[in-house]
Amino acid sequence: MKKFTVLIAALACVMTLLAGCGAEQEEETTWDRRPMVMAEGQLYLDTGRQVEAEIDPSAILGTVTSQVDGSEVPAKDGQSNFGCMGAEYAYYEEGLVVKINSEWQFFEKDTESGAESDSRMETVHDAAWLSSLKAADITSVKISLTPPGTETTVTDEALISELVGILNTVTVGEQDDSWKEYNGQFVQFTLTTADGDTATIAAYNPFVVIDGIGYQTEYDPCEELNAFGNRVVPEEYPLDFDGDGTVGAEDFAQSGYNREDFVSQVMSEYGITEDEAEKLLNGEISIMCGVGPSPLEIVQEG
Repeated sequence: MKKFTVLIAALACVMTLLAGCGAEQEEETTWDRRPMVMAEGQLYLDTGRQVEAEIDPSAILGTVTSQVDGSEVPAKDGQSNFGCMGAEYAYYEEGLVVKINSEWQFFEKDTESGAESDSRMETVHDAAWLSSLKAADITSVKISLTPPGTETTVTDEALISELVGILNTVTVGEQDDSWKEYNGQFVQFTLTTADGDTATIAAYNPFVVIDGIGYQTEYDPCEELNAFGNRVVPEEYPLDFDGDGTVGAEDFAQSGYNREDFVSQVMSEYGITEDEAEKLLNGEISIMCGVGPSPLEIVQEG
Protein backbone atom coordinates (compact mmCIF):
# COMPACT_ATOMS: atom_id res chain seq x y z
CA MET A 1 0.00 0.00 0.00
CA LYS A 2 2.84 2.45 0.85
CA LYS A 3 4.53 1.80 -2.48
CA PHE A 4 1.23 2.35 -4.32
CA THR A 5 0.66 5.64 -2.46
CA VAL A 6 4.16 6.90 -3.31
CA LEU A 7 3.61 6.00 -6.97
CA ILE A 8 0.35 7.98 -7.08
CA ALA A 9 2.08 10.98 -5.45
CA ALA A 10 4.94 10.79 -7.92
CA LEU A 11 2.53 10.69 -10.87
CA ALA A 12 0.75 13.77 -9.51
CA CYS A 13 4.07 15.61 -9.27
CA VAL A 14 4.97 14.62 -12.82
CA MET A 15 1.69 15.93 -14.20
CA THR A 16 2.23 19.25 -12.41
CA LEU A 17 5.74 19.59 -13.79
CA LEU A 18 4.65 18.67 -17.30
CA ALA A 19 2.09 21.45 -17.18
CA GLY A 20 4.73 23.93 -16.06
CA CYS A 21 7.68 22.92 -18.23
CA GLY A 22 6.02 21.97 -21.49
CA ALA A 23 4.12 18.86 -22.54
CA GLU A 24 6.75 17.94 -25.11
CA GLN A 25 8.74 16.34 -22.30
CA GLU A 26 6.07 13.67 -21.96
CA GLU A 27 7.13 12.08 -25.25
CA GLU A 28 10.87 12.20 -24.55
CA THR A 29 11.20 11.25 -20.90
CA THR A 30 10.54 8.03 -19.01
CA TRP A 31 9.08 8.96 -15.63
CA ASP A 32 10.20 6.04 -13.45
CA ARG A 33 11.25 8.20 -10.53
CA ARG A 34 9.83 11.01 -8.53
CA PRO A 35 10.86 14.41 -9.97
CA MET A 36 13.93 15.67 -8.15
CA VAL A 37 16.69 18.24 -8.34
CA MET A 38 20.14 18.47 -6.73
CA ALA A 39 21.33 21.63 -4.99
CA GLU A 40 24.46 22.04 -2.86
CA GLY A 41 25.08 18.28 -3.02
CA GLN A 42 21.62 17.40 -1.67
CA LEU A 43 18.69 15.82 -3.49
CA TYR A 44 15.27 17.44 -3.18
CA LEU A 45 12.04 15.66 -4.13
CA ASP A 46 8.97 17.31 -5.62
CA THR A 47 5.93 17.41 -3.32
CA GLY A 48 3.46 18.67 -5.91
CA ARG A 49 2.74 21.64 -3.62
CA GLN A 50 2.93 25.24 -4.73
CA VAL A 51 3.82 27.86 -2.13
CA GLU A 52 2.88 31.52 -1.93
CA ALA A 53 6.25 33.02 -1.14
CA GLU A 54 8.22 36.16 -1.88
CA ILE A 55 11.76 34.97 -2.53
CA ASP A 56 14.41 37.67 -2.25
CA PRO A 57 16.69 37.72 -5.34
CA SER A 58 19.70 37.41 -3.03
CA ALA A 59 18.37 34.03 -1.83
CA ILE A 60 18.42 32.44 -5.29
CA LEU A 61 20.95 29.59 -5.19
CA GLY A 62 21.06 28.95 -8.92
CA THR A 63 19.15 27.62 -11.90
CA VAL A 64 18.57 24.23 -13.46
CA THR A 65 21.50 23.92 -15.85
CA SER A 66 21.38 20.26 -16.88
CA GLN A 67 19.02 17.30 -16.89
CA VAL A 68 19.00 13.53 -16.86
CA ASP A 69 16.28 11.13 -17.93
CA GLY A 70 13.24 10.74 -15.69
CA SER A 71 14.43 7.25 -14.82
CA GLU A 72 17.72 8.57 -13.39
CA VAL A 73 18.85 10.40 -10.25
CA PRO A 74 20.52 13.84 -10.61
CA ALA A 75 24.20 13.68 -9.75
CA LYS A 76 25.38 17.28 -9.70
CA ASP A 77 24.20 20.68 -8.57
CA GLY A 78 21.64 22.36 -10.82
CA GLN A 79 20.61 19.06 -12.39
CA SER A 80 17.04 17.75 -12.54
CA ASN A 81 15.30 14.67 -13.91
CA PHE A 82 12.28 16.66 -15.09
CA GLY A 83 13.78 19.27 -17.40
CA CYS A 84 12.72 22.89 -16.74
CA MET A 85 16.09 24.20 -17.88
CA GLY A 86 16.79 27.67 -16.52
CA ALA A 87 14.30 27.37 -13.64
CA GLU A 88 15.47 29.26 -10.53
CA TYR A 89 15.65 27.54 -7.15
CA ALA A 90 16.15 28.76 -3.59
CA TYR A 91 16.10 27.44 -0.03
CA TYR A 92 12.67 27.63 1.60
CA GLU A 93 11.84 26.45 5.12
CA GLU A 94 13.39 22.96 5.42
CA GLY A 95 13.49 22.32 1.70
CA LEU A 96 13.80 23.98 -1.69
CA VAL A 97 11.47 25.88 -4.00
CA VAL A 98 11.80 25.75 -7.79
CA LYS A 99 10.18 28.39 -9.99
CA ILE A 100 8.06 26.56 -12.54
CA ASN A 101 5.70 28.45 -14.82
CA SER A 102 6.08 31.59 -12.63
CA GLU A 103 5.06 29.65 -9.49
CA TRP A 104 7.27 28.39 -6.66
CA GLN A 105 6.99 24.60 -6.28
CA PHE A 106 8.12 23.04 -3.00
CA PHE A 107 10.71 20.22 -3.00
CA GLU A 108 11.46 18.37 0.22
CA LYS A 109 14.89 17.14 1.26
CA ASP A 110 15.57 13.50 0.41
CA THR A 111 16.18 11.92 3.82
CA GLU A 112 15.82 8.25 2.87
CA SER A 113 18.22 7.50 0.06
CA GLY A 114 21.15 9.51 1.45
CA ALA A 115 22.00 10.11 -2.16
CA GLU A 116 24.28 13.08 -1.77
CA SER A 117 27.03 13.63 -4.27
CA ASP A 118 30.29 12.29 -2.86
CA SER A 119 32.28 14.97 -4.68
CA ARG A 120 30.14 17.74 -3.17
CA MET A 121 30.45 16.25 0.30
CA GLU A 122 34.22 16.45 -0.06
CA THR A 123 34.19 20.10 -1.16
CA VAL A 124 33.55 22.38 1.81
CA HIS A 125 33.40 26.02 0.83
CA ASP A 126 34.95 27.52 3.94
CA ALA A 127 37.72 29.97 4.82
CA ALA A 128 40.46 27.46 3.99
CA TRP A 129 38.91 26.71 0.61
CA LEU A 130 38.56 30.41 -0.18
CA SER A 131 42.13 31.29 0.74
CA SER A 132 43.56 28.38 -1.29
CA LEU A 133 41.38 28.87 -4.37
CA LYS A 134 43.33 29.00 -7.64
CA ALA A 135 42.36 30.72 -10.87
CA ALA A 136 43.22 27.56 -12.82
CA ASP A 137 40.42 25.74 -10.94
CA ILE A 138 37.72 28.12 -12.25
CA THR A 139 36.18 27.76 -15.70
CA SER A 140 33.56 30.52 -15.46
CA VAL A 141 32.07 33.06 -13.08
CA LYS A 142 28.56 34.50 -13.24
CA ILE A 143 28.38 37.93 -11.59
CA SER A 144 24.97 39.25 -10.52
CA LEU A 145 24.26 42.75 -9.18
CA THR A 146 21.09 43.35 -7.13
CA PRO A 147 20.17 46.15 -7.57
CA PRO A 148 19.98 46.92 -10.46
CA GLY A 149 19.38 43.28 -11.49
CA THR A 150 22.14 43.04 -14.09
CA GLU A 151 24.51 40.12 -14.60
CA THR A 152 27.26 38.81 -16.85
CA THR A 153 29.32 35.63 -17.20
CA VAL A 154 33.11 35.88 -17.18
CA THR A 155 35.43 33.33 -18.81
CA ASP A 156 38.39 35.64 -19.43
CA GLU A 157 41.42 34.18 -17.65
CA ALA A 158 42.85 37.56 -16.65
CA LEU A 159 39.60 38.68 -15.01
CA ILE A 160 39.15 35.33 -13.26
CA SER A 161 42.73 35.57 -11.98
CA GLU A 162 42.06 39.09 -10.66
CA LEU A 163 38.87 37.95 -8.95
CA VAL A 164 40.50 34.93 -7.32
CA GLY A 165 43.28 37.18 -6.04
CA ILE A 166 40.64 39.27 -4.23
CA LEU A 167 38.76 36.21 -2.96
CA ASN A 168 41.98 34.86 -1.44
CA THR A 169 42.13 37.92 0.83
CA VAL A 170 38.50 37.79 2.02
CA THR A 171 38.19 36.87 5.69
CA VAL A 172 35.45 34.51 6.88
CA GLY A 173 34.53 35.28 10.48
CA GLU A 174 31.68 34.14 12.69
CA GLN A 175 28.46 32.99 11.09
CA ASP A 176 25.91 35.79 11.30
CA ASP A 177 22.36 35.54 9.94
CA SER A 178 21.66 39.23 10.52
CA TRP A 179 22.88 39.94 6.98
CA LYS A 180 19.32 39.14 5.86
CA GLU A 181 18.11 42.25 7.72
CA TYR A 182 20.43 44.63 5.88
CA ASN A 183 19.68 46.71 2.79
CA GLY A 184 22.19 47.43 0.08
CA GLN A 185 23.64 46.12 -3.11
CA PHE A 186 24.15 42.35 -3.23
CA VAL A 187 27.05 41.40 -5.53
CA GLN A 188 27.08 37.64 -6.07
CA PHE A 189 29.72 35.53 -7.79
CA THR A 190 28.77 32.01 -8.89
CA LEU A 191 31.98 30.07 -9.50
CA THR A 192 32.03 26.92 -11.64
CA THR A 193 35.11 24.70 -11.41
CA ALA A 194 36.61 22.30 -13.91
CA ASP A 195 35.24 19.30 -11.99
CA GLY A 196 31.67 20.67 -12.09
CA ASP A 197 31.55 22.02 -8.55
CA THR A 198 29.75 25.34 -8.01
CA ALA A 199 29.95 27.86 -5.20
CA THR A 200 28.24 31.20 -4.62
CA ILE A 201 30.08 34.02 -2.87
CA ALA A 202 28.45 37.39 -2.30
CA ALA A 203 29.87 40.70 -1.15
CA TYR A 204 27.37 42.35 1.21
CA ASN A 205 29.41 44.52 3.56
CA PRO A 206 29.95 43.94 6.45
CA PHE A 207 29.24 40.32 5.46
CA VAL A 208 30.41 37.74 2.98
CA VAL A 209 27.71 35.22 2.05
CA ILE A 210 28.94 31.78 0.97
CA ASP A 211 26.40 29.33 -0.43
CA GLY A 212 23.60 31.25 1.27
CA ILE A 213 25.28 31.42 4.70
CA GLY A 214 26.40 34.81 5.99
CA TYR A 215 29.66 35.45 7.81
CA GLN A 216 31.20 38.56 9.32
CA THR A 217 34.08 39.86 7.24
CA GLU A 218 36.61 42.68 7.00
CA TYR A 219 35.48 45.76 5.13
CA ASP A 220 38.25 46.40 2.58
CA PRO A 221 38.43 43.03 0.74
CA CYS A 222 34.63 42.86 0.63
CA GLU A 223 34.43 46.39 -0.77
CA GLU A 224 37.04 45.40 -3.36
CA LEU A 225 34.81 42.48 -4.40
CA ASN A 226 31.88 44.86 -4.75
CA ALA A 227 33.91 47.27 -6.87
CA PHE A 228 35.17 44.44 -9.09
CA GLY A 229 31.63 43.22 -9.77
CA ASN A 230 30.37 46.71 -10.57
CA ARG A 231 33.31 47.32 -12.88
CA VAL A 232 32.94 44.09 -14.84
CA VAL A 233 29.16 43.87 -15.17
CA PRO A 234 27.87 46.23 -17.87
CA GLU A 235 26.38 49.33 -16.28
CA GLU A 236 22.69 50.07 -16.73
CA TYR A 237 23.57 53.75 -16.36
CA PRO A 238 27.05 55.25 -16.92
CA LEU A 239 29.03 55.92 -13.72
CA ASP A 240 26.37 54.28 -11.49
CA PHE A 241 28.97 52.06 -9.85
CA ASP A 242 26.85 51.00 -6.88
CA GLY A 243 23.88 50.15 -9.11
CA ASP A 244 21.29 52.13 -7.13
CA GLY A 245 19.99 54.13 -10.09
CA THR A 246 21.72 57.33 -9.03
CA VAL A 247 25.12 58.90 -9.65
CA GLY A 248 26.65 60.67 -6.68
CA ALA A 249 29.60 60.98 -4.34
CA GLU A 250 29.47 57.27 -3.42
CA ASP A 251 29.92 56.30 -7.07
CA PHE A 252 32.96 58.56 -7.29
CA ALA A 253 34.42 56.80 -4.23
CA GLN A 254 33.98 53.41 -5.90
CA SER A 255 35.03 54.44 -9.40
CA GLY A 256 38.80 54.50 -9.07
CA TYR A 257 38.84 57.78 -11.05
CA ASN A 258 40.67 60.83 -9.81
CA ARG A 259 38.53 63.91 -9.17
CA GLU A 260 39.33 65.65 -12.45
CA ASP A 261 38.59 62.57 -14.57
CA PHE A 262 35.29 61.86 -12.80
CA VAL A 263 34.16 65.48 -13.26
CA SER A 264 34.98 65.22 -16.95
CA GLN A 265 33.16 61.90 -17.31
CA VAL A 266 29.99 62.95 -15.50
CA MET A 267 29.81 66.21 -17.47
CA SER A 268 30.19 64.28 -20.74
CA GLU A 269 27.70 61.52 -19.89
CA TYR A 270 24.96 63.65 -18.34
CA GLY A 271 25.47 67.13 -19.76
CA ILE A 272 25.76 68.88 -16.41
CA THR A 273 27.93 71.90 -15.69
CA GLU A 274 31.32 71.78 -14.01
CA ASP A 275 29.83 73.55 -10.97
CA GLU A 276 27.11 70.86 -10.73
CA ALA A 277 29.73 68.11 -11.11
CA GLU A 278 31.73 69.58 -8.21
CA LYS A 279 28.60 69.72 -6.05
CA LEU A 280 27.91 66.08 -6.93
CA LEU A 281 31.39 65.02 -5.78
CA ASN A 282 30.91 67.00 -2.57
CA GLY A 283 27.67 65.13 -1.84
CA GLU A 284 25.45 68.20 -2.29
CA ILE A 285 23.50 66.80 -5.26
CA SER A 286 23.06 63.49 -7.10
CA ILE A 287 21.73 62.45 -10.48
CA MET A 288 18.69 60.18 -10.64
CA CYS A 289 19.09 58.21 -13.85
CA GLY A 290 16.15 57.44 -16.15
CA VAL A 291 13.59 59.29 -13.97
CA GLY A 292 10.80 61.41 -15.37
CA PRO A 293 10.41 62.69 -18.93
CA SER A 294 14.11 63.48 -19.26
CA PRO A 295 17.01 60.98 -19.04
CA LEU A 296 18.04 62.34 -15.66
CA GLU A 297 16.95 64.43 -12.72
CA ILE A 298 19.24 66.34 -10.39
CA VAL A 299 18.29 65.94 -6.74
CA GLN A 300 19.45 68.08 -3.83
CA GLU A 301 20.91 65.93 -1.05
CA GLY A 302 19.97 66.35 2.60
